[in-house]
Parts: sequence; structure tokens; C-alpha cells
Amino acid sequence: IKNPRKTVIGFSMNTSRIIASYEKDTAPLERRLEAAARCETMGFWVAFHFDPMFRYSGWENEYRRVVQAIYATINNPEKIAWISLGGFRTMPSLKKLHYDNPEYRSMFAGEMVLGEDKKLRYFRPIRVEFYRAMQDEIEKYYPETTLYLCMESPEVWKESGMIKRIPRGLPRYLDSRAEKMLFY
Repeated sequence: IKNPRKTVIGFSMNTSRIIASYEKDTAPLERRLEAAARCETMGFWVAFHFDPMFRYSGWENEYRRVVQAIYATINNPEKIAWISLGGFRTMPSLKKLHYDNPEYRSMFAGEMVLGEDKKLRYFRPIRVEFYRAMQDEIEKYYPETTLYLCMESPEVWKESGMIKRIPRGLPRYLDSRAEKMLFY
């Protein structure tokens, strides 16, 4: 890559518990953070994708610790291109395939509803709770972080307090970030 300043390297993020449970044969959290730090040092932009987020006992503290680890690892938070958030969602057929397997049953243990997109999702108040907690933690370190929700309704954006980030809409928000990155 001749110009790392024009390249974003994205990392799928989750808690160590979720990585160990559902992301078999992938890099542990520490290795992902090390790789992100190396990318930043080499001049690349880095992005972090918390999608899917799962609800379980202790989820909030564990996800907050991942955010803390990101900001402890990245030297210049301005080099974080963006962070995206999304709650676990799936086609109903996946639940039927995996529900009898004890290894995956907990994935479907939360209160889930069928959304307009015909996917099973956590009940809206649960997703709102995810996004409020993550926004709160991220803003402690760098409030200017470009932070957005994946595949969520305007109601969820409003209820989570994230709507303030996109007064001109999500596409313009992300375009504005890309413009700033190009001229950084």
C-alpha cells in the first residue's frame, strides 16, 4: 500500500468472553489491539466494529473494558476512522439450527423479537442500553470519535442519544469523516 493515509484497516471487536465462545480460531482481543496499534504506527487509519454485541451477565463492564483498552492502545484517537455498534441479529433459521447445541444456546438466551427486516434481534430497550453504555464510555476518552449504529431504526438512534451525531443523516456524517481523513 503506497499511501497508508488513504487506507482504513478495520477490526472486529468483542469481549474476550464472546471471542472465546463464538469466534473460534480467531485472534484474541489482545492480538487485535496489537495489530491495530501497529497499523496506526504505520500511518493507517483504524476502525473498530462492535457488531454483533451480545447481552450476558457482566456484558456492560466487559464491553466498557474493551473501549478502555482501545484508547489505551491507540496513541492518537484522531486516527480512529470510526467505531460502529450493532446488536446481535440473525435470521430465525439460525436459531433453529443452533438452539439445541449447548455451545450456542446462550446466544439466543436474551429477549428477542422479529424485526421489520425479518431478523431476530434483541428487544429495542436492550439495544438502546448497549448503545448508551458504549457512547458513554467512548466519550470519556475522545468525544469527537465518529461513532455510528449499524442497521438500526431512527427510533433507536433517538432513544440511545445517538441521533445528535447525525443531524444531516448518516451518509453525510460518514462522508464528512472521510473528507476530514483525506485532508488530515
